[in-house]
Amino acid sequence: MAKTKFSDKGVTVEREVDKEAADMIAGEETTAMAVAPTSLPPAVIGQATGDVDKTDIKLPRLELVYGVGELVENFQMGDVVYNHELCLVHKGETLRLTVASIQKYYIEDLPYEPSREVMPRMFATKEEVQAAGLWVTWDTNGQRKPPVAECADILMVVECPEGVDDSLFPLCYTEGNESISLAIAKYTVRKTSYTRVAKPIFSAQKFFLRDSLLMGRWELKTEIKKLGANMVTTPSLRNTGKNTPKFVAFLTDMLG
Repeated sequence: MAKTKFSDKGVTVEREVDKEAADMIAGEETTAMAVAPTSLPPAVIGQATGDVDKTDIKLPRLELVYGVGELVENFQMGDVVYNHELCLVHKGETLRLTVASIQKYYIEDLPYEPSREVMPRMFATKEEVQAAGLWVTWDTNGQRKPPVAECADILMVVECPEGVDDSLFPLCYTEGNESISLAIAKYTVRKTSYTRVAKPIFSAQKFFLRDSLLMGRWELKTEIKKLGANMVTTPSLRNTGKNTPKFVAFLTDMLG
């Protein structure tokens, strides 16, 4: 049997391993030494450390179930699904939430193809759209449909509906005798959904939620409508008043 030594600050620990294992360990150590930094700060208990940025953060998504796509295999058309696994409400039922932030942009409107390998282009402003030779609104003279759609990413704080398993809702807020379970989710809207969801949010901030979107309370519902020969799921979002100052402070501290 061969002996392999592992040294740390002059202290040597020996253990016996067979030759094949020793060779494997030696190879792994050589690779690790080749790519490891010369000095690495120690991990901090209770904290995430290292070169962490926004690309390392993956938020659960809020999605509507349409007539196509993977979700329709496990859920009903019109359902609002959290994190690809939990139905929060069905068609016509109410989901209560608070909007934390909303970001508008533009995305190339390509036909739906599950096997698509080319991603649609994204643009931050109308000027970028125009610079690419595209347009956002209908060309009424040529009757040409815009090749780019308005889009928005919305960060929401969602309340767990009554009767729904709250194990995926990690936050709890208590005020008076009422306690609610909360979760953070990202919801992306475009085209018709943009008009029915994003525009009410932008309008509310313009007129009565100027200080902070966190002050507003909202209800999200879905309905199924006939569009041409197809039945489609459409969302609707309406403001139902304002959150209490205590709840706004709680959200500000949590999200800050």
